[in-house]
Amino acid sequence: MIKYAEEIQDFEKIDGQDGLYIIQTYKNEIIQGYPDGEFKADNNATRAEASTIIVRLLDKIKNRQVQQSVSGSGGN
Repeated sequence: MIKYAEEIQDFEKIDGQDGLYIIQTYKNEIIQGYPDGEFKADNNATRAEASTIIVRLLDKIKNRQVQQSVSGSGGN
């Protein structure tokens, strides 16, 4: 987790528990932050940013379901 916190330029500005959520979603490639390495956690997400997060999350869920389906098929 420390590795990811070091990659986030403004991590020290992020409130306690929020930092853990940001690291988890960053680690799972659901959020990426801004090009300057900051997350600007105090800013509201735009519609485009929220849409991107939702699409990435749905893709992760879909991929997990496909993997479970394939591994559960017994190779048939």
